[in-house]
Amino acid sequence: MREPSRSLLQKPDPVTNLQLEEEFYTEGDKVLQKIKVNWQQSDRANEYEVEYQRDANPKIKVFVPGTAYEIVDSEVGEYAVSVRAVGYDLDERRTGRRFSARTLGSINAVGKTTPPSNIAALNITPIDQHAAELHWPEATDLDVKIGGTIEIRHNPRTTGDIKWSQSEKIVPTVNGSTTRKIVPLKDGHYLVRAKDSVGNYAPLTGIPKVLVDLPEPQDLEVVQTYTESPSFPGTFSQSFNSVDEGGITLEADGQIDDIADFDSVTNLDFFGNVVSIGNYIFANTLDMGAVYDVELLANLQITSINPDDFWDSRSDNIDTWNDIDADDLSETNAELYSRSTTMIRVVTPTYGTWEPLLTQQNEAVASSSRLN
Repeated sequence: MREPSRSLLQKPDPVTNLQLEEEFYTEGDKVLQKIKVNWQQSDRANEYEVEYQRDANPKIKVFVPGTAYEIVDSEVGEYAVSVRAVGYDLDERRTGRRFSARTLGSINAVGKTTPPSNIAALNITPIDQHAAELHWPEATDLDVKIGGTIEIRHNPRTTGDIKWSQSEKIVPTVNGSTTRKIVPLKDGHYLVRAKDSVGNYAPLTGIPKVLVDLPEPQDLEVVQTYTESPSFPGTFSQSFNSVDEGGITLEADGQIDDIADFDSVTNLDFFGNVVSIGNYIFANTLDMGAVYDVELLANLQITSINPDDFWDSRSDNIDTWNDIDADDLSETNAELYSRSTTMIRVVTPTYGTWEPLLTQQNEAVASSSRLN
């Protein structure tokens, strides 16, 4: 009786080139994450044992015939993975399994906690004197394309540092797989920013923008121009004219009688929590004296601040700060509205509904404005 070859009785060699990679995938209408485990084929191996553990959870062991395995629907945490080559040659019962030494690897699974990538570029094509089409490459992140959105903003500044926090939401957000949107045509910069399915924005650095610098209109006559700043003499609701910040600011809900220690209050104007919404009704009303076809143009400049964010109040490592200036206040916004009437020589005219004032054309004798 012939004895088996000595090489057949040897243990398989340990696997090499063990690689772990986290990746998103779709299942129906959901975006999930998985960890892909790959390694180099081992001599004398008939199959492979993969053992993994997330943090302090129980270990899970599987046997696979090939050189790859996927931990599907993975969660956030530290995954420790070991792979062993298994040899049993011609033993169909596999009673004489011989295992190689373990090859170890680990990966910190972050899931959807990291921000998505920025849109690669932004371009604009005018349609007519009032509208244009923005177009951009498709988002690269799966959790933006499925369940995410693209936010579009406009900044009236044509030069200088064009900041997201100083820009206005000019149209409703669009689906994350969208690559174009019709917008009002205005002077200034347009910006687009990706937002994933759990609400993470793409980084401030690298937001694409495109400049529109319109020539002076030749067929329009400027009838009236009025400016509310810097005095803002109109009517405030849950807002006030902040001399320090140089404009209309949301007020805080704290009461002066609730202050126990005045020395601990850094800013009386913002004691308590800042309210989520407020408005300002313009004091000036545009009155043409007769009914005309009117085009209303507005110039709104925005700055987002967090009045309670100070260096001394931050306890985290500075390397973990999202931004030094605390101006990545992505959800803040300000919008102009206007309403008009065709009633002539009426002491108290009846106005129509408030409509967003981006570039507005209507038939009117008078128009009033509001800032939200």
